[in-house]
Amino acid sequence: MGDHHGCAPTPARLPGASRTHHISVDLMDHEGTIKAFASLDKVTDLVFAAYVEKPTMAETVEPNARMLKNTLDGLAARNVPLQRIILPAVPSRTV
Repeated sequence: MGDHHGCAPTPARLPGASRTHHISVDLMDHEGTIKAFASLDKVTDLVFAAYVEKPTMAETVEPNARMLKNTLDGLAARNVPLQRIILPAVPSRTV
C-alpha cells in the first residue's frame, strides 16, 4: 500500500490518521493549492471529500466546483499519474 496524504486546513483526528501525511491547504486558493502539492509526485488515487454547505444549492455549487478544480489543477501541475477519482456521496439536504 502506498503513501497516504490528507489535505485540510488542520490535521484530521480520525482512526488511522497517524499513517497519513498531512498537507495544510485551503482548497479555495488556487495558487496555494498548487504550492501545497509541490512535493507530490506519485498520486494515483484521489478521494475528494471536501464539501462546503451554503444556504441554497445554487450557492453550494461554485465553492465545491472550485475546490475540486483547484485540487485537480494542483495535481496536474505535478504531472502525477492519477488513475482514479472517488467522489463520496454527500448526504441529501432535508426539506
